[in-house]
Amino acid sequence: MKQYYAICAMSGTSLDGIDLAYCKYFLENEKWSFKLIQAKTYNFSNELIVEIRAAIENQPKDNHILDVKLGAYYAKIINQFIKEHNIDTIDFVANHGQTVYHNPHKKATIQLGDGATIAKKTNLTCINNFRNLDVELGGQGAPLVPIGDFHFYNNFNYCINLGGISNITIQNKNEVLLAYDISPCNVLLNHYTRQIGFEFDRDGQIGRAGKINKLLFDKLNNDAYYNKQAPKSLDAKNCIDVFVPEIDRFNIEIEDKLHTICQHIAHQIKIVILKHYQQKNEKVLLSGGGTLNKFLVETIKTSLPIEVCIPATEIIEYKEAIIFGLLGVLKMNNSVNCLKVVTGANKDCVGGQIWKL
Repeated sequence: MKQYYAICAMSGTSLDGIDLAYCKYFLENEKWSFKLIQAKTYNFSNELIVEIRAAIENQPKDNHILDVKLGAYYAKIINQFIKEHNIDTIDFVANHGQTVYHNPHKKATIQLGDGATIAKKTNLTCINNFRNLDVELGGQGAPLVPIGDFHFYNNFNYCINLGGISNITIQNKNEVLLAYDISPCNVLLNHYTRQIGFEFDRDGQIGRAGKINKLLFDKLNNDAYYNKQAPKSLDAKNCIDVFVPEIDRFNIEIEDKLHTICQHIAHQIKIVILKHYQQKNEKVLLSGGGTLNKFLVETIKTSLPIEVCIPATEIIEYKEAIIFGLLGVLKMNNSVNCLKVVTGANKDCVGGQIWKL
């Protein structure tokens, strides 16, 4: 049986840490399956957070120094993770890297975390730069998670990830039908919780205490992005640049802003589901950090006519890292890991760059 052991690294747009997952991947009924063996989240250093945010703000200036610096930091925590868990069987490291720029219309997407540095400092094969080839082929370079949803979770009609950006995979037993970014999510929620001294809204308690501002709710829902046809994708910085000024025009309490943003996210998810909804026995799987926001999840559940399923906490927290490991497995086998039906590229491709010593 063909199988791989991999360490997968994922850090998202919210900069809330680097998720590491050590997984076994194996073929089962012509689809890849996985077993999560160990997982842990490591914080960025304060210095790196400042530098990453500066790179996002000042894009697209030369980021080579930070690229190497981040590569060394990823390598450091990967080596620490290996030591902490006494891991001795590793076929490769798959690293998503830290996105600081994403503009597929200009055929540009930048995820920092130099693969050569990671390979050298861990003495392991490293696979990264999963988005670049798709963008070069005219695609959005996002989302990449749908290939994992299809292999691992195709008993669900819809897989929604509530990360910095919310995105959806729409699928059946045989194929991925469509996938795209729905709306800003944690990138906006965390922006406003930080204004009152919290990195995130634990359990959605602050947002729950607020009330909806109907004028703001309507303003958010009228954003031009929602009229675009899929495939389409959102950039975290663009969300801040476009949505925050609109929200800040409203002189209301932070809890009311958070409450209204949650209602907005749920409303956009409802619109997407109802557009594709066919029968009552359909199911949706939620994952990503936003799934830990109980108020947001309750709001989504209330708005939908179908069953909403929440996986185990370790899947909520590490699903994206696990799936980027699968992208690495597919790359190692020269198998398609990026779907044109999802990204809008000219053709399917085998994305990623392999760094071997």
